[in-house]
Amino acid sequence: MAGEGKTEFVKRVAETLEGFTAETGFEACGWIAYGGNSPFAVKVVTINSQIACGMSKAEVPEGYVAGSETIHSHPQGRTLRLSNVDMKVLGNPAGMNRREANDPCKFSNQDYTAPGYLVTCGKVLHQRGRGTEKEI
Repeated sequence: MAGEGKTEFVKRVAETLEGFTAETGFEACGWIAYGGNSPFAVKVVTINSQIACGMSKAEVPEGYVAGSETIHSHPQGRTLRLSNVDMKVLGNPAGMNRREANDPCKFSNQDYTAPGYLVTCGKVLHQRGRGTEKEI
């Protein structure tokens, strides 16, 4: 939106991600992109997994270039019943350990591979590496 700052943009996108995840139980995500008709854009993607998202820097709206930060959501369950997609992401054959303990209100180990935002537990968090987490 015209005149919208990055924090306002992130909070607006967070509402969409939160709604999608609440409805489906899956993570949704995207790279925050720059350079098009508005200051910021994101193409929201999912692989229908509770533990991963599958975003690519190439998946941004036309005319934009991915920046260095991501935004994604976490499902709210503390114990996840893993699907075949989740098991594949983990590299485990279907039928192996089908439950995984989880703290959805925090960044996961995987989340630290790139700086970014996490939509979870009614909050939007940001990190630029371990020890830098803050609510926006």
